[in-house]
Formats: sequence, structure tokens, C-alpha cells
Amino acid sequence: MENKRPYLDFYDQIGDKVVSRIIEDELEFFRTRSALYMSLGIAKGFLKDKAILEFGPGSGHNSIFTASLGPSKYVLVDGGKKILEAAKRRLSKSVLSPKRITYINSLFEEYQSDEYFDLVIAEACIPMQEDPAAMLKTVAAHVKPGGVLIITTISAVSYLSEIMRRLGRDIQMKADVDSEKQLEILRPLYQSHLATLTGLSRSVDDWLLDNIVQPLNVQKLLTIPEAIESLVDNFELLGSSPRFVTDWRWHKTMIAETPGINNTAERCYYSTNINLLDYRFETKDHDPVLGKALELECSKLWNQMITIENDRHTDWHLIWPILDGIARIIAELGPRTTPAFDEARRWVQGGALETALIDFPYWWGRGQQYLSFVRR
Repeated sequence: MENKRPYLDFYDQIGDKVVSRIIEDELEFFRTRSALYMSLGIAKGFLKDKAILEFGPGSGHNSIFTASLGPSKYVLVDGGKKILEAAKRRLSKSVLSPKRITYINSLFEEYQSDEYFDLVIAEACIPMQEDPAAMLKTVAAHVKPGGVLIITTISAVSYLSEIMRRLGRDIQMKADVDSEKQLEILRPLYQSHLATLTGLSRSVDDWLLDNIVQPLNVQKLLTIPEAIESLVDNFELLGSSPRFVTDWRWHKTMIAETPGINNTAERCYYSTNINLLDYRFETKDHDPVLGKALELECSKLWNQMITIENDRHTDWHLIWPILDGIARIIAELGPRTTPAFDEARRWVQGGALETALIDFPYWWGRGQQYLSFVRR
């Protein structure tokens, strides 16, 4: 199935349950969201009586925390009508007065407002769009001067473990095979992988549908440097999760003529991005040239995967040299991940048959990253 509207067409077909979450302890969940906001430079008390706009709230689980911060106005925009209705049902139980919450069924690029907002949120909905940079600029245009933007990014490095799992699907079947049939085959392959994750807040089937089965057409990822460069004319980086920026400048030297925090953040990113590869390990700073090479090779793999899944060609021989190049860089920068990556590579090359894997099931990247920006 061609995914003409990223996310939306698939969610219309599958239903809103695929974006649902299992939250067993709401107090603990609120603590994690509060810690996230602190990493982004936002003390939750600062959002009381502020105007907040959220794009792509999903079924509203994260929005409950945002509503608890007491905004004067909270606008939620989503292109999926059923998903927005699910968010409305969930938020009807929040402490915020319904009069302060507005729900708008609209594509992001079609949403219009004369008002600018103190905080704009776009979580887990900009990467994997057809043109993430353009979508990011559209969303950011609603932030008022001095206001804050929160987004998420995904790099091919942080998503490499999932790329390998998608390739495990791709080498066995076409991407347009019926979703129920895919689940029958994928469930026994990946159930043990998901069992290694602590804090997984969704069912195995929902994770598979959202991360492996969901069609990808011409979708692109959005890295931290790409996000910074897209917003560089009007925004400065405020915070991130994980925190990766080290800035030793003295505040009295931070004048307009000197390189700003955006330049510093990009340099720090390419010196630390091996840490996005495997959530189990942290490693020291590395040569940014190697960091850029790792990003490039992983991006090549993503692009070849997209090509294969859309049947533009099925020449798997183009995949193997890319995997070899990634393996060489990982061996130098993150050797503790080498056993898992090598096993995943052999497994895919062997047809991704159901077998006892030792290292690969435990390898997961750091998925999506959070960034906050201040509008000048």
C-alpha cells in the first residue's frame, strides 16, 4: 500500500490503537515527562497560563501531562479524525477545563491561526515525512518571538537497529503483504527482541505495526544537525534529550559576531553521535569526521531500504557493501556493539529465518531525540 500521507493513511487503515500507550503508573509517567521538559530547559511551572499548540498529539497520553501544567489555552491539531477523537476522550479526564482546550482536525500544513504560541510541540511526527525540513519550518512559524519549540528528531544512526529489523522483514516478503499476515511471521521473530526492552509501553503487535509494517514511500529522516540548519535563521537551540552539548564559552564572549550555540551543537553532535547507536553504552567523544561518515553510511542504508520496500529495485547486492562500511566504523567507534551488528548482518544476509539469536535482540538505538529551540 502506498503511503500517500505519511502516518495518516496507515493509521486510518489500522485504527488509533496503534498509537496508544500502556501507562500503569501515571505518577511515574508524569515524573518522566517532567524530567524530559527539564532536559529541554523548560521548568513545568513556567507554562502555567501560557498558550500551547501541539501538532500530532496522537491519542493524547503525553498531552495529559501538558494539560496538567495549567495553560491558558491548549490547541491540539491532528490530521487523523479518529486519533483526535481518542485524544479528546482521554483529555476529558484531565484537570484542565474543557473550555481551555481546542481540537482541530487538520493537516499540519493547512492549519492557520492569527495567534502565535508560547510553546509549540511536534513530537514524533516530523521525521519520516516527505519533506521534514519544510514541515519543521511550517510548525515553527506558529511560535511567538521568545517562545519555545519542542520537536523530535531521528537519525539513521539512532534508527539503525530498526532498519536492520525492517530489512529482516524485507528480505522475506514484499512490504505490501497484508498486515495480519506480516504479524503472523514477524511476531515470533521479534517478540524476544521486544522482551529485552524495559518500560515498553505498547503491545508487541502495535509496535510491529507502527515500526515495521507501516509503509514508507519517500519518507526522510530528520537529524539534529538538519533540524538546527532548518531553523538557524530564527531559532537557537535551548536544550536536548539526551544532553549532548558541551559549551565552554564564557558568557561575556557570546557576542553576535562569535559562533553561537547552534554551531557548537552541530560540532558536539558529530563528536558524540556513536552514542545514538546503542542505548546500552556510552563512549568518549570521537573524531567528527568519523561521526559524519557514520551518519552518511547509515543514511545510505535507509535510502536503499526505502527503495527496496517500494519495489524500485530488489538488488540486495547494493545493501551488503553499505553494511560492510558501517561495520568498519562501528568497530572503531563503538566496538561493544559489533557482536550485535555483525549477528544482525549475517541474519539478514541468510534470509532472516527464525533462529536463536544471541546478541542482536538486545541491541536497540536511542530512537528519537528531543530538541527545544527559542525563537529570536
